[in-house]
Amino acid sequence: MKKTILFGICIACLGAKVPEWFLKPAPLESGFYGIGSGKDNKSAKQDAIADLVGTIQLNIQTSFNTQTKRVGDTLNSSATQDIKLNTQMFKLINIKVVQSECDDGVCYTRVEIKKDDLLTQLRGEILLGLEKMKDLASPFDYRYKKDILYPEILSKFSLYSALGGKELVIPKNAGDQPTLAVIFEYDGNFKKTFKSILEKTIKDDISKYAKISANSEWKIIIGVYKEEKTVTLDISAKNKNEEIHNASVCDTQKPNISDSFFTKRLGVQAYKKIKQWSKYSSDF
Repeated sequence: MKKTILFGICIACLGAKVPEWFLKPAPLESGFYGIGSGKDNKSAKQDAIADLVGTIQLNIQTSFNTQTKRVGDTLNSSATQDIKLNTQMFKLINIKVVQSECDDGVCYTRVEIKKDDLLTQLRGEILLGLEKMKDLASPFDYRYKKDILYPEILSKFSLYSALGGKELVIPKNAGDQPTLAVIFEYDGNFKKTFKSILEKTIKDDISKYAKISANSEWKIIIGVYKEEKTVTLDISAKNKNEEIHNASVCDTQKPNISDSFFTKRLGVQAYKKIKQWSKYSSDF
């Protein structure tokens, strides 16, 4: 008996007649199934889908336990041991309700999904993700690619491989850092310590998502202008000398603010502006 408990209560105690197909589920050779119970058909289906996901997870874990290290691509068994399947990772769009029955206030449901349908879905989502990565050419989108999109692709690829998917390879350089030149242009009387702290603050933050290289086609140009105690940063991003983004930061140093704190604050404000140039800045 796979399931005899509903909400912590014995189903038999409720007087419900449990279907034989629910008590002794028939195996499915070409895919996966799940069975569930609930107070209505909707909740029973949700319970069955959760059971289906658990069945797929068990199949994947079994595959990981026997998977040998693969040479020549980006993943091996050790890299995929901790992958957790859940319904948030991808929507199982080809789930079918094959049996459903209600008796005395309790509903029972069996859902199924064909393995080939699941592999087709995963393959399509992986390919779409890779195309999206190609479209994100701006270095300012790298954090989204690195922290959200690329891990999602790798997770789906892990599932795809564990379920027996073939002829699909994730490029090794798909998650590589972009390069970005950072150029400072000063107009005013600035101390060496001011320049040093400002440049280090901004470059340290930028290096979290890009390699700083003078030869990059992408450039951030920061014009630094001073008028008495007020400093203005005019910031622009160019690709092959075409301006793509621009922003401005202006701050005035008050008497109780140290030079180093004021300079670092300027650098942090500049980085916050630069970070907003990502299409997905709201995700961070």
